[in-house]
Amino acid sequence: MDQVDSTNEYAEKSAGEGSNHGQLIIATTQLQGQGRFQRQWHSPRGGLWWSLVLHPPVADPSALTVIFGASTARALGEILPVKPSFKWPNDIYIGNRKLGGILLKSHFSGSRLDWVIAGIGINGNYSSSVLGEDLPTPAITLMEAAGREVDLNQVLAHILAEMETDYLRFVDEGPSKLINENKHNCSTIGQRVKILRDEGPDLTGTAMDLGTEGGLVIRTADNWTVVINNARQLIYL
Repeated sequence: MDQVDSTNEYAEKSAGEGSNHGQLIIATTQLQGQGRFQRQWHSPRGGLWWSLVLHPPVADPSALTVIFGASTARALGEILPVKPSFKWPNDIYIGNRKLGGILLKSHFSGSRLDWVIAGIGINGNYSSSVLGEDLPTPAITLMEAAGREVDLNQVLAHILAEMETDYLRFVDEGPSKLINENKHNCSTIGQRVKILRDEGPDLTGTAMDLGTEGGLVIRTADNWTVVINNARQLIYL
């Protein structure tokens, strides 16, 4: 579509109406693009904004956020002259600048998983200055990283191919092997971080590892080891 409020909202409506596994919704622009926790996501023309509807035969799809982050960073690293990394749990970075992000939404009927939507946004063929100066994190775009405009269709196809490979492995093998193979590219490991949580006190410590289900393993100042599976915000210190 040329324009939509949000590809994720469109995909949610479509999934609720019985859309097929693998349906892909792509928009040239989003008017109300969203990041995690309803944060605004700037989606100008020239970027990659899409949502993918999945029906995984699993009980818990939450590890797909980290797995798809690794898939996306790996795919972009094969196209760009610089290697992106993924910041736990759902961002794509080049150096200390944000290139894109992933938003995973799931719907259950009781304990049965109905569908998952993977929404992905990548800054594309424009200057990061068009995103404004009020961003919480400095941004970078594909054009800036490559030093030229890139073929967005080629980038999209390459990312989706890597995602599909990892998705099929996730369904067949579970998440732990995939996460272990890709955690070397997680920029969060080794960083001093502050975790802001909706439930429980905020937590400060050093990110030591990724758990087998995609959680972030933190060592606190008093030498406790804690696995964080969800956070409102992660801040590098």
